[in-house]
Parts: sequence; structure tokens; C-alpha cells
Amino acid sequence: MVKKAVKNYFVNLKYFFTPLGTLALGLIIGLSVFLPGAKTALSDLVASIQDILSSAVIDVEHLEESLLDAVKSLDWSQPLSAVGTVFDSQWLTDTLNNSILPFVENAEQYAGDLMFAIETFTVAMIALVVVAAFFVAVGFIAGFLLIKWLIRRDIARRSIVKYLLISLVDAILAGAMIALCTWIYSLSHWLTAVAIATGLVLSGGISLIEAYLVHGRGKVDVKAVVNAKNVFKLYCGDLLILLIASAFSALVYWLINAAAAAILGLIFFEIALIVIDLNAEAYVKSLAEGTAID
Repeated sequence: MVKKAVKNYFVNLKYFFTPLGTLALGLIIGLSVFLPGAKTALSDLVASIQDILSSAVIDVEHLEESLLDAVKSLDWSQPLSAVGTVFDSQWLTDTLNNSILPFVENAEQYAGDLMFAIETFTVAMIALVVVAAFFVAVGFIAGFLLIKWLIRRDIARRSIVKYLLISLVDAILAGAMIALCTWIYSLSHWLTAVAIATGLVLSGGISLIEAYLVHGRGKVDVKAVVNAKNVFKLYCGDLLILLIASAFSALVYWLINAAAAAILGLIFFEIALIVIDLNAEAYVKSLAEGTAID
């Protein structure tokens, strides 16, 4: 089971560019909305400031330097965090406010109108970020669903009837497991570790039971599927897959940078989690077909 689990992970890395492609498509659509919108919002901000300060003397050179210094001061060794900060509403408001008011003579008389213009710009930018993030999320979810369908087709294909059956069984068993773990925890908070351990053991057993009902019922002995040895092997395989995905992500971080590691690592773990979710089914299916390996 452990060998098959690891093999399934490596084999299904062939689909690596599928979720990456849908994620990139979502990003492209998001940027196609964000960039023109951001340009318009910035133009509106500049027009508002020019209108408000039409009679004021502005030190434009120092204003531009102040804005640039504020952006440069962020920790760009962590690009994702830095970009997140740039689009934080409070940071945007404070930075724009601090970059404009000090370089305008008699700024206090314009402060209210400037604050309103800055807040309008900030709200527009946050809305654009949300829209762009939505498209990126749609791309990620679409990739996840597509690759899960492709991987299931390869290693654990099942009919619609079996899908409905396993969904019903999963809901019943998961509910029972949660109830049991909650009951153990309610007896004493000191039994938290016992409740967690019980949940982990039962989740492995539940996966094997579900896999048996879908792929092994009437073909193999239930005791050959659902036993402590197979639960242990299932967790060993899952742990190895997670370690391999972590190693790949760390390698990308070392060879390229944190941003690449975050994006590519997400794909490595996406495939890992899908394979882990299907490992029990893949094993029982191979057991029923007489091709199972340890």
C-alpha cells in the first residue's frame, strides 16, 4: 500500500501543469480586470487631488520620493507579503495621507477633502483586489476539480451510483466519528490527545471501509481490507507523500524564490492531497483486481 501510494503521487505529477494552467488563466482574467481599473482609480485620485489643491503649492518632487520610499521600505524579500501590505486599506490610506499632506502648504485646510479622495481610491483598489482574487480562486478551484477527476479516472474510477453510496456512508460515518471524539473530549479536557488520536485512527478506518464498500464488496474479505496493519500503512503512505511534496516545495524555494515556492508548492500539495484522499480506494481496487502491492 505504501509503495502504491507513493507511486500514485509520482505518476500523477504528469497533471502538474493542468491546475497551474487554470490558476494562470484565473490570474490573467483577474489582472485584465484589475490593471485597467487600477489605472482609472489612480487617474481619478490624481484628478481629485489636482482639483482640491488647485490653489495650493505642492512639492511634487518630494511627494513622489515619499511614495516611492514607502513602497521600497516594505520587505520585498517576501514578495507576497509585501504585495498584500500594498493593498491593505489601512496602509494605503496612511501612506497616501502621509505622502501628500506634508508637502502641501496649509495642508490642514485641505485635509478633509484629501482624506475623502484617498479613501475613495482605497475602496476602489480593495474592490479591484477582491475581484481579481475571486478569478484567481475560481481558477484554482476549477484546476482542483479537473485534476481530481483526472486522477480518480486513472486510479479509482467509480460510477455515479457508487459515488452517491459513498457520499451517504461518508456522511454517516464522519458524523459518528465526530460525535465519538466530542464525547471523549467532553469526559475530560485532559483526554484531548485521546480524542485526536481516536479521530486519526477512525478516519483511516473509515477511508478503508468506504473503499471496501465501493470497490471490494463481494470481491475481497473485509478483514483483508479493514485492519490495523492497513490503517498504519495508509498513514505511512500519506505521510511520505506529504514529505515528498514538502521537499519539492523546499527545492523550488532554494532554486528560485519564495513566490515561486508558494505557487508551485501549492500545486505539489494539491496533487498530494488528492492522491491521499484516493489512496484507500486505489489500494482496495487493486486488491479486488489482484494487482495490490505492499
